[in-house]
Amino acid sequence: MIIVALPCYAAERIIIIPEIPRYYQNDGSGNYQQLMREILKRSGESARLMNFPLSRATVKFDKNKHACYPVSLELAVDVLGYKLIATGEAINRFKIVIATLRGTAMVTSFKQIRGRRIAALPTADLRAYGYSTSSLTVRYVDSHDEGLKLLKAGKVEAILGSVGDLIAYRDRLNYEDADPIYAVDERIVCHPGAASAAFLNKIDPVIRSMKSDGSLKAILGEYYLLD
Repeated sequence: MIIVALPCYAAERIIIIPEIPRYYQNDGSGNYQQLMREILKRSGESARLMNFPLSRATVKFDKNKHACYPVSLELAVDVLGYKLIATGEAINRFKIVIATLRGTAMVTSFKQIRGRRIAALPTADLRAYGYSTSSLTVRYVDSHDEGLKLLKAGKVEAILGSVGDLIAYRDRLNYEDADPIYAVDERIVCHPGAASAAFLNKIDPVIRSMKSDGSLKAILGEYYLLD
C-alpha cells in the first residue's frame, strides 16, 4: 500500500461586505470595497471579498469561521450575539442618530420621543444602545426609503439610523451627527483563533499608517466619521 501525503491548505480568508450603500457597489467601487482592497494590497495579505444583503451577510459570517466583517465590537456582541471575537484597529466610527423631517425639531435623545413612533431597520436592536423599547413604538422597515415614506405620511415621528446610512437622505432629514445618541468604533471583526490573530496583526499597522497619511479618509470620503 502506497500512502501519498496530500498538501494541507489553510482555509481561505474571506471578508464579508454587506450590500448597503457606503460599503458596496455593483461595479466594486463601494467605499468599503475599495478600503478592503487597499488594506490587503498594502499588507501583502490575501482574502476574498464577498457581498451579500445585510441579513444574509450576518448569516454567512456566522457560518464561516474564516470570515471577517466590518462592524463594531459592541454590535458584534450585543446584536450579532458573539461572545468571542477578534478585533482589529478601528477603521471608522458607527454613529446612531434619530432623524426627523427637515423643518421639524431636532431630536438628540430617546427621552424626547418617549411614547412616539419611530422607523428602524430590523438590525437596529435598541437594547444594544442601552434603551428599552417598552415606551416606544418601533416600526421595522426593510430600507430607509420605506422609513422616509412613513415619516412623510405622518405614520412615524422619526427614523433611527446610522449617520453613514442616512447621508444619502440628509437634504430631507434633520439630525445632528456631531452628537449621536450612540457611537462606537467600527473595526474588522473576525472569529477568534491563531489565523485571525495573525491576519489582524498584519493589517493593523497598515490601517494605522492609512490614518496617518490620510488615505483612509480619502477612500471613505463623506462616510469617514472618525474625526
